[in-house]
Amino acid sequence: MKMKIIELDGHPLLGNALTILRNKKSSGGEFRNAANIVSKFLAIETARDILPVREVKIETLVGQTTGTVIDDSKKIILVPILRSGLAMLPMLQEVIPNYDIGFVGQKRDEATAEPKEYYCNIPVNHGSPDVYRVVILDPMIATGGSAAATIKLLVEKYKIPQEIIYLVAIVAAPEGLELLSETFSQVTVLIAARDERLNAKKFIVPGFGDFGDRFFGSEKPKEVI
Repeated sequence: MKMKIIELDGHPLLGNALTILRNKKSSGGEFRNAANIVSKFLAIETARDILPVREVKIETLVGQTTGTVIDDSKKIILVPILRSGLAMLPMLQEVIPNYDIGFVGQKRDEATAEPKEYYCNIPVNHGSPDVYRVVILDPMIATGGSAAATIKLLVEKYKIPQEIIYLVAIVAAPEGLELLSETFSQVTVLIAARDERLNAKKFIVPGFGDFGDRFFGSEKPKEVI
């Protein structure tokens, strides 16, 4: 089975925001605003794909009609990968009416580019049948290691089926997508852009550099060539 990958279309606002994210001259404020715009696009697309609806009959000011409303009885869990995934969380919270939030901390080892888990808190009983969808938030899929480790944790420890897991990212490298496809073919991946490759330091090209440092302003942006 081939992994389902959804890519956003070329909306001019999306293209403009991605250009700001890529530009090394963008200020912290410009970068955050652009990240919010792209995350809103991703949030709306995620909502369209995962939110269940039901029909209702209503009275308008001039008659009766049948409409649809979101069935908020279904359990949806948003799981940002710390810390960069937190940048995307507010936009998902705006468009999804009912959700719980879990957290997984994955820190990249700069020497090996491998992820190391340092925190995990998922609001679900192991194997609970009432989970409808789980949405993982990770702005950049580079090697795919952090995302794969998080999916493996959800599947093996919490017994969450692959087919209800969504991975939402702003940008992805083909190497990371290939790893995920080989390992978790039933997971759905939603991205705003598919980039060219990874460089020798395992950063996405053209990419944004270090997303977390630029979004949170914790360090001065640095070259990662």
